[in-house]
Amino acid sequence: MARVRVLDTKPTDCTFAKIRKGDTETVSGERVAAVVGASSGIGRATAVRFLRQGWRVAVMARRGALLDTLLQAEGAADAHRGWAHAGDATRLAEVQAFVDGTVARMGRIDALVLNTGLNIRHRALADLTPEDWRRMIAANLDSAYYGTHAALPHLRRQDGGLILYISSVGALQADASGAAYQAAKHGITGLANAVRVEEQRHGIRVSVVFPGMVNTPLVLERPVVPTPERLAACLQPEDVAACCTFIADQPPHVLIPELVIRPALV
Repeated sequence: MARVRVLDTKPTDCTFAKIRKGDTETVSGERVAAVVGASSGIGRATAVRFLRQGWRVAVMARRGALLDTLLQAEGAADAHRGWAHAGDATRLAEVQAFVDGTVARMGRIDALVLNTGLNIRHRALADLTPEDWRRMIAANLDSAYYGTHAALPHLRRQDGGLILYISSVGALQADASGAAYQAAKHGITGLANAVRVEEQRHGIRVSVVFPGMVNTPLVLERPVVPTPERLAACLQPEDVAACCTFIADQPPHVLIPELVIRPALV
């Protein structure tokens, strides 16, 4: 069951016919989504759902071949509908190249989805090394900041846009996901809150999705791998993707700052 909080920030009759000021318009079917961490799991499912709803989509991940396969499978390998950029989200220069390249090719970014994540088996404090701590913070938090840093100048110039962070219910409760993972996911909440407060005057909306357990490759890195029966009862990547497009489809005067989605039986 999902928990959603909606803020109607400016009661007005808005449509997607025009969502920014100036002489450039974004019409239905021509909105642009950029998804970081799109080679598998939630990121891939979200990119696919955006494409099937008529968005133009740019995707980034380290495994470029999987991105190319995604776009080809969805008939979006042409320069107009889709663009794939192989890059490491823990490196600012590579994230900057992706964001700048998306704007250069597609004109703007209406929704930026920051989904990069990492899980490790040796997560307990008794086993966690400083090196693994750094890897976890880099993948789960630094990457979110880098995407934000790269995109904000573009979003300010176009008078708006959405930044959507994929977090975890681990940021909302004490659990056994490990100190590094929890610290990173709590950090995303702090980052999102700061961006929301500071950038709302530019028309920039910020949302965080907090999924419960999702059947993605990351769960295979848990200390105890879930059974097939438990995985079948988990959320599927497509469930979280539906939340992302739901948030992105709201008109500019509506903000969904947080959305929590959990498996019903896990």
